[in-house]
Amino acid sequence: MADITIFDKDNIIDVATFDNPHQYPKGIEYVIVNGKIVIYKGEHTGQLPGKVLKRNVD
Repeated sequence: MADITIFDKDNIIDVATFDNPHQYPKGIEYVIVNGKIVIYKGEHTGQLPGKVLKRNVD
């Protein structure tokens, strides 16, 4: 499976701040992960189809 991000290159902007770091950037319209729509029209859909890959530390 492939992950796909569809964005507007002329209007993408990071709006996160140190006080409020968990803000989605503006201009990212759609994100598809493992065939599931995660961001739809700039809003999170609640889907969490991916998994976190952690680095093994020995």
